[in-house]
Amino acid sequence: MAHPVRYARTTDRVNIAFTELGEGEPIIYIMALPWSNFSVGLGNPCTARHPEEIGAFARLLIVDPRGCGLSDHNVEDLSLDAFALDIDAVADAANLKRFSVYGSAEASRIMIRYAATRPNRVDRLILWLPSVSAGRLRADPVLRAIAPLAYRDWEVFVRTLSHAIVGGWDMERAPYAEAFADLMRGGIRSNEYSQFVKGVATHDVSADLTNVRAKTLVLTREQAAAYTPAVVGEVAAGIPNAEFVYTPGNWLMPCTGDDITREIARFMNVSDPQHLGPGQSDLARALAGRSDDGHASKLSQREREVLELVAQGMTNSEIAQELVVAHATASRHVHNILNKLGMSRRAELAAYAAVSGLLAKGRNDYGQP
Repeated sequence: MAHPVRYARTTDRVNIAFTELGEGEPIIYIMALPWSNFSVGLGNPCTARHPEEIGAFARLLIVDPRGCGLSDHNVEDLSLDAFALDIDAVADAANLKRFSVYGSAEASRIMIRYAATRPNRVDRLILWLPSVSAGRLRADPVLRAIAPLAYRDWEVFVRTLSHAIVGGWDMERAPYAEAFADLMRGGIRSNEYSQFVKGVATHDVSADLTNVRAKTLVLTREQAAAYTPAVVGEVAAGIPNAEFVYTPGNWLMPCTGDDITREIARFMNVSDPQHLGPGQSDLARALAGRSDDGHASKLSQREREVLELVAQGMTNSEIAQELVVAHATASRHVHNILNKLGMSRRAELAAYAAVSGLLAKGRNDYGQP
């Protein structure tokens, strides 16, 4: 579903695009740098999953930073302090005094600098795959081999890096790789990439770590390439009292499972980290007065089966395994169900199925497809 685009103007006159999901404690989030285009990301069920699930328990403001996505491109100042102005502008436009900030990979340095220089505005700091500088990642042989492709063949670079980001080439990961490739294409243009890389090459937050006063959560996965526990742990060790969590696996995208979302929910003091339990989540309560209004009749027999599995808390991978279909097929079914029911989040589907009585009816009582 479409998400409204809002714009904020920085003090150095750069237009910054952002959108909002959900209600609750505010979190300002940058998906990636420079691979940030929230319109593209939220338009694909693979990459939409993580922010939409956070939006089920928080007010999530997703920002395309300067030079990326729907914000102004060809910006001269790409320093960390300039990116911090982007966060200021969005916070002011949204009337936020205090809030949490969440940065992914290269964008994590922006949030570290922001938290270190504006302690009176930041409640919590969430970091997914952080490193103190790009130099910490140059030892990775895969990234070192892929980097020159950006200046030889942009499309080959995009496709190769996207598979490296998801951590493999198997069929299960292919939809995520394609989704991230679309994010890369939407984030920055090939003729802008060289200037952008030069502008952010000097980003280094090693001197900022000890100045962070916000409660901090640092996240990675155990077998992550480049963003290893050692690289990410350097950030966690430098920030006073930071909590360091690394979960199993090697996927470099937080949307490939519920583990990262669940850790963030716990860190944000959400009482039900899974936030999908029928009758327990805010969404279920909000939909409690809503009956089956005819939308469910639009679903095919297979889509009703998928809806039931979503309501049970299954991931797309688990749904694919349960129904013996390809992962991409399961993802497509979930996407189609969201569109037919006029919803944008899996949590809404779960709550809707519960309060509409679809789960109690059983699969054989759904009628004809």
